[in-house]
Amino acid sequence: MRWFFSISFILLGAILWSLTIDQMGTTGHIIMKIIGVGCFILAGVFVKERKNNQ
Repeated sequence: MRWFFSISFILLGAILWSLTIDQMGTTGHIIMKIIGVGCFILAGVFVKERKNNQ
């Protein structure tokens, strides 16, 4: 299940990182890039998370 979430966040982050819309303005593009990077980081956290079965 972790891999499903991480792949979903990677795809969402890639779409947000590469998407360009003319009417958004500079602030909108910066916010979209920050959210895209946040999705990449969140995907990394999901993959790196380990189960402790002790």
